[in-house]
This record gives sequence, C-alpha cells and structure tokens, in this order.
Amino acid sequence: MRLKLILTLLALSMPVIADEVDDLIFDLKYGTSYVREDAAEVLGHYRADPRVVDPLIAALRDEASEVKIAAALALSSVNDSKAVDPLIAVLADKGEELEVRRNASYALGYIGDSRAVDPLITVLTDEYEEIYVRDRAAMALGDIGDPRAVDPLIAVLNDEDCGVSWAVDTLGIVPLFGVGWIVRSSAAEALGYIGDPEAVDPLITVLNDKDDDSDVRDDVARSLGMIRDERAVDPLIAVLNDKDDNSYVRAAAASALGDLGDLRAVDPLIVALMDEYSYVRGGAALGLGDIGDPRAVDPLIAALKDKDKFTRSSAARSLGKIRNQRAVDSLIVTLEEDEDGYVRRVAAEALGYIGDPEAVDPLIAVLRDEDSMIRAAAASALGDINDPRAIEPLTYLALRDEEQYVRWAAAEALENMEAVSG
Repeated sequence: MRLKLILTLLALSMPVIADEVDDLIFDLKYGTSYVREDAAEVLGHYRADPRVVDPLIAALRDEASEVKIAAALALSSVNDSKAVDPLIAVLADKGEELEVRRNASYALGYIGDSRAVDPLITVLTDEYEEIYVRDRAAMALGDIGDPRAVDPLIAVLNDEDCGVSWAVDTLGIVPLFGVGWIVRSSAAEALGYIGDPEAVDPLITVLNDKDDDSDVRDDVARSLGMIRDERAVDPLIAVLNDKDDNSYVRAAAASALGDLGDLRAVDPLIVALMDEYSYVRGGAALGLGDIGDPRAVDPLIAALKDKDKFTRSSAARSLGKIRNQRAVDSLIVTLEEDEDGYVRRVAAEALGYIGDPEAVDPLIAVLRDEDSMIRAAAASALGDINDPRAIEPLTYLALRDEEQYVRWAAAEALENMEAVSG
C-alpha cells in the first residue's frame, strides 16, 4: 500500500519526504522478492536523487530475476553513467537469465553511453548467442546511434542464415529455421535510427529480394524512409507498384515514400489509394499527407468514403496536414456521419488544422456528442480555429463536461484563443 501511495504522489508531482527514499532502499535490500521488485520500480522515479544508483546497481545481482529486471529498467530511467559498466557485466554474463540480459541491453541503449557499443556489437555478432538477446542488442545500438555499429548491423542484415540452428536426424545434420528474422529486422530498424547513408545500398538490396522474409523487408522499407536518401525512391516506388509483392511490405514502402517527401512518389501513391489491400491504401493515404502535394487532395477526399476505417482515418489525417480548404465540406460530413468514432475524431482534428470558420458550427454541435474523445477533439479544434462563436459553448458546455480531459481540452482551447486575440 505504501508503494502505491508513493507512485500516486509522484504522478501528481507532490513532494515526498526524503525518508521515503531510505525506506525504499531498505525494502530493496531486505524485503520479500515482491517488495524488492516494487521498490526497484519506484526508485527509478527518483532520477535526481543520487542515493538510488548504488542500491539499484547492487540489485542487478539479486537472487530473483524479477528484481534484477526491475533494477535494470529503473537504471535506464535514472540514466546515470555509473550504471553502464555493471549493466555491461550483466549483458556479458551468459549464465544470466535471458530477460535480465535483454533488459540490461535496453537500459544501455536508453542511457546511450558509447562504452556499451563494443559489448553490444559482441553480443549482436555472436552466432551462438540467444536470438532474443541479439535482437535487443541491435535495438540498443540503434538507440545509441554510434556509427561503429553500422558495419556489424549490415553484416547481420545480410546474414540470411541468422538464427539457424542445427539438429541430427536420419538424414544427417539438417538446419532448423527459427526466429532469426527477428534479429535481422532489428538490425534494419537500428540502421534506420542511426541514419548512416552507408546502409542505403545494403537495405535496398534486401528490399529488392522478394524471396527474403517479409517482416525483414517491412522494416527495411521503413528504415529507408528514416534515412531519407533519394537513392531509395525508385526502389520503394517499384515495391509499391508491384501488386504481386507482400501487401505489408508495399504498405511500408508507401509510408517510407511519405517520409522521403519526393514528388515522384505522388502519382504512384494516388494510384495505391485504390489498391485491393486496405493496409496499402491506408499507408498511401498517410504517405500523401507527409508529402503534402495539393494533387492529393481530391483523391484523399474520395478516400474518406473508403470501406476501411484505417484508410478513412488516414485520409482525414492527411487532409489536415495538407490544409487545403477544398477538404472542409467533406471532413464535416465525415465528422457528422462516419460510423467509426476514431475516424470522426481525426476529422475534427483535421478541421482544426485547416482552420476554416465553416467548421465552427459543426464542431460546436459535436461538443454534445456521446463520444467523449470526439468532444475533446472538437474542443481542441475550436481553439485552433479561434473563432469567437466558440467561446460561449466552450465556456458553458465543454468546461462543464463530465470527463476531465474534455474540460482540459476546453480550457487549453480558451487559453489559446485568448493568447491569439491578445
């Protein structure tokens, strides 16, 4: 009960007396395993208190794995470089439990200290290492962003035998294909986060191989979007246009083209709005919004009537990004008539981004909607439009809403309106 009280106080940003930290450290040392786990978790919230670091480091060698995991996660929150070497030691200990080592990798990635790069590379490139530890090491290297990791990550990405184990049966020694794609996917994702142009050609090579694992190629496409090198535009368009390719990979290519922002992608993305697969249509809608070309407005308006709610919400979101007034009437219809609450909410947000006064009365009307999330989105949108007609309904209706987050949205909207008018 006391631990729950402390968490509550922290969440409310209320002061907690200094003795609480000492009590938690005592619990971490001498409590039951459940108490020690909870104490480690709560100590992670005391980022500014230097007393918590050494006890949490010591807890990395607790007899209970759940305590060690909680301590590693807490150290990632505390983000003290003093924890780096002890976390590296846990990562390197092959006798330690898998989840403990994975969470040590996570903490090292979050702390971001360059001392962790070589140990993480060692784990990543060890073909006898546990797959899920290698996977987490790849992600940690992406979090740190050190260019020393690029070549090892490319090597893992190119290793199609990654994760293959071997067994003996009547035919002799045979491969058992398992979950090695997970490591390669994480390597691809990490290369995207690092953003080194050296990775572009190897990533394109994997993208172009339709026989490769679709999950790996999905992450490859997204990483090419993150790196934003124009060499990726044509290969990504080719994947998007290939209706025989995996639909999830094509959807990822659409999203990546949006990240790249190259106008060559606009026409292929517009065509993809009519694709037979909803993920491709939705990805194309999002990609068009990221590029922001006005040629996409009318096709996106048409997509507001798509049978798939993800595509409709993506179209609404993108119309809000493009901010073309031609979309206002159609977005109002979506706000008022769409059968899905989330789509209506995104339409409200989009109307706020566009800022056309024509949307004020329809948005005021939905301040009485039965869906509280729509009411909150409408309140925020009215604040973005900043029309004086909204002041009274925001004040006397939304500020008195039964849901707190609607009241917060109304208060913020009125504050924004006052700031603009003032």
